[in-house]
Amino acid sequence: MNLGLLDENATGIAAQNLTYALRCVAYSDAYLRMDANGVNNPAPEGAGTVNAQIGAGPWEQFVLIPQDGGTVGLLSAEWHNCYLRIGTPSPQQIKPINCQFGCGALEKWVVRFVGPNRVAFECSTLQGYYLSLNTEGATEGNGNGVGVAQGIQELTENSTFELVSKTS
Repeated sequence: MNLGLLDENATGIAAQNLTYALRCVAYSDAYLRMDANGVNNPAPEGAGTVNAQIGAGPWEQFVLIPQDGGTVGLLSAEWHNCYLRIGTPSPQQIKPINCQFGCGALEKWVVRFVGPNRVAFECSTLQGYYLSLNTEGATEGNGNGVGVAQGIQELTENSTFELVSKTS
């Protein structure tokens, strides 16, 4: 699969400051979810919980904020100044995903176009690692979210997302 950077489109999407739910295309109704309860200061290893939810409520809404080098930060629309973060424990091939107060190097993502209204988020610091969801067969949501969000080295349907506008 040939992946191209969404140059003008990614900048245009981010520059609009619209709110999106990120629906994983591998599942019929699974969305990226962030619980940043109590995340009020930067933490060395990040904090909070990022996983999935069946259906999209307030904790499943994100704003793509333009960053340097054509990257974006995935800012929670619900939690003040909390961004999606990839972890770096070594030598694991799969990286944990959580959140961080503020946007630093591990919170910047390259938006990759993978099809009509479909994108992948590649970590700009850990090139080749993509945001991915696995809902482990969940068909109903719950208050703690479902499944797991992680950074993987494969571009699959689990690491491909549809941007669902809050106005859609």
